[in-house]
Amino acid sequence: MYTLCGLYLLAPILGGWLDRATKREVEFVILLWAVTLCYPLLKLWFNINDSDAGMLYYFNGYAGYFLLGYYLKRYSGSISAWISGGIALTGAVLLFATKKYGINLDFYSVFWYLSIFVSALCALLWTIISKAVNEMNFSDNAARQISLMANLSFGVYLVHILVMRYWLWRQEWILSISNYIYQTIVIAVLAITVSIAL
Repeated sequence: MYTLCGLYLLAPILGGWLDRATKREVEFVILLWAVTLCYPLLKLWFNINDSDAGMLYYFNGYAGYFLLGYYLKRYSGSISAWISGGIALTGAVLLFATKKYGINLDFYSVFWYLSIFVSALCALLWTIISKAVNEMNFSDNAARQISLMANLSFGVYLVHILVMRYWLWRQEWILSISNYIYQTIVIAVLAITVSIAL
């Protein structure tokens, strides 16, 4: 919640800049943000100053998602699904390899929200969903259901972590699922379903 409050305070400033910024200027800032998302990987080989005295300190963080969302909506189709999909797939393969072969990577820095893999997955999902929605003709009932889900999405986002941490992750039958992929799917489906119901 603190992060969201901070982003909402920053939104008018970003909005004012975006009203005057060119496409290339927005791309440049997103590129700098993307570099900061690669820091956890780059730090495996290079000495990178990611402290508050670092050169790109003011380009990192969740505000980059605001810019990415604006860019994806405003300049639809400008980010290749193949590139974002390739980056996301690379992250999935790396995640699988770390689990399977015991590679020592800091999960929370390499695969967390502020990683190049998650941002690429977001761009890919946006591209796929927006193309699918543009090509589909929804019935009135389906349009109402989609609208309802859109209206509930922020509440689902706020409550899902409580559902997972304080209920799902304490269920012995879920913890006993030895296959990591199946366990993740079960948790995801139940978390979304219960969160929507709440």
